[in-house]
Amino acid sequence: VEEAIMGNTQVEWTNRKAQNHIVGRFELAQDEFRPAWEQAFAWMNKNNLQLEGEPMEYYLNDPKDHPQGLFEVELCIPIAS
Repeated sequence: VEEAIMGNTQVEWTNRKAQNHIVGRFELAQDEFRPAWEQAFAWMNKNNLQLEGEPMEYYLNDPKDHPQGLFEVELCIPIAS
């Protein structure tokens, strides 16, 4: 994207370098985030991959709209190429 997009309180623009990520998609209760992250990092370590950057969470729903009140989320871990 060559043009800047103006941000507001709900949308912010950021530039990130292109890189590979481990992406895990989960449906989680609030108390299940830590075990999900631990599982994702364990998989990364088991496959001899190295963290390169800051992990991110992408929320795909509002848990109030989910039948069981779960978060649909992608956990993304940037890894070295």
